[in-house]
Amino acid sequence: MAKLVFRYGSMGSTKSLNLLTTAYNLEENDISIICFKPDVYSKGGINDIVTRIIGTSVKRECRLLLPTDNLYDIIYNHVITTNDDVKYILIDECHFLKEKQINQLSKIVDELNIDVICFGLYIFFNKK
Repeated sequence: MAKLVFRYGSMGSTKSLNLLTTAYNLEENDISIICFKPDVYSKGGINDIVTRIIGTSVKRECRLLLPTDNLYDIIYNHVITTNDDVKYILIDECHFLKEKQINQLSKIVDELNIDVICFGLYIFFNKK
């Protein structure tokens, strides 16, 4: 059974490094993944996930997400057209996603049985 996981931390807490390490380890084991980041966050380049540790930079190419993108449709169409057996979706800076996109991630987990791991800041909204 697939899971939707939210890995969060403060700025500088190695969230992006953890995503890159996870992606590397999955691919080393021949597990198909797709990496995303919202287009509003352009740290390190237009379509790269980047981390800076001890004076060096590590990056990998990813797919950009627009606020209007339907994640379920993107993944469903990718799986159908490429016959790719995607097992994981990794998302950097997920706090920039829209609420409807989070709901779409849940649908991906439930209907397509693909694990989703989101990395981002924990943001608490005080609703009164």
